[in-house]
Amino acid sequence: MRVTGALVEAYRQRYPLVHLRLFEALSGDLSERLLNGGLDLAILYGSAISNSLAVEPLGWEDLHLICTRDRPEAVRGAVALAELTRLALILPDRRHGLRALLEHYAFRESLTLSVDIEVDSLRVQLDLVRRGLGYTVLPALTLDAVEQYRDLIAVPIVSPTPRRRLTRGCPPAAPSRPADPALGRLLRAAVHPHGECGSLRPPRSALT
Repeated sequence: MRVTGALVEAYRQRYPLVHLRLFEALSGDLSERLLNGGLDLAILYGSAISNSLAVEPLGWEDLHLICTRDRPEAVRGAVALAELTRLALILPDRRHGLRALLEHYAFRESLTLSVDIEVDSLRVQLDLVRRGLGYTVLPALTLDAVEQYRDLIAVPIVSPTPRRRLTRGCPPAAPSRPADPALGRLLRAAVHPHGECGSLRPPRSALT
């Protein structure tokens, strides 16, 4: 959300006459729309991306345990992935790339996660966590983007750290329009405002 808002704002200032249509969905659905010509560009998460798409790596995000500040985990510097097995997790269903990625990391460590509530809506996940009904796992940048959930805290997950890849996807062999290259440059600038490529790090306010 932080990236999308900054990108649309910068693009609108440069190309005020270009019509924009934003679409939010799972990465698999977005990939299919790119292949069918229904989208000009998408921000995709994870590694399960069609080889037919034109892609550009943008960086990666470390996943964090999201909880209320009165939880025991909130006062610690980090939690081990194995500790998530004893927590009541609030996660999207297995079609969602983040859930699949998290379970992949757990499987590699011979761990089984306990998913107490399945919900695909990000805002519902955070609302349930805020009500003390469990924990979720998200990039720490999410809390910075969603203003009303600043009372939650993002605790780093270690041993190992689940990490997801961020990729720009475009349709294969799509005809280029004058505003298209600018959109790609503005996307890179929104993701990495200081020009570096790598981990998308949250401000300290999202972690403390």
